Amino acid sequence: MSINLNSFVPTSQLRSGNKGLHWTKDSTSTASLTGSGLANGLTVTVLYFPSKSPNPTIKWTGTTYNFNPATTSCDVDLDEKLDNDGPAHTDYDTSVTVSVTATDGTTTSNTIEPTIITAS
Repeated sequence: MSINLNSFVPTSQLRSGNKGLHWTKDSTSTASLTGSGLANGLTVTVLYFPSKSPNPTIKWTGTTYNFNPATTSCDVDLDEKLDNDGPAHTDYDTSVTVSVTATDGTTTSNTIEPTIITAS
């Protein structure tokens, strides 16, 4: 079965009150995904690449849960895995573009690149 991502929306509340992802190492954030072929147990990877860098400086990974029977939406808890100073070297909200993929171990989804808010 193919996995197709349409949207990625962070649902964690940041200190500012905005919804986004926490970038501090070992922090946990939540998000919702929409698309097709979504199921519980998919591995989701979210990466932030600084401009002109081939390597990500922030990496969130997690496993999907709470999918709907139509397989068009699910939620994911994401843990940040890399030591980093944030995308703008600030604790305040920063808008960044990230890459998001999902896999079941055999099939990998398309990559989407939403702009989201991050903070420590």
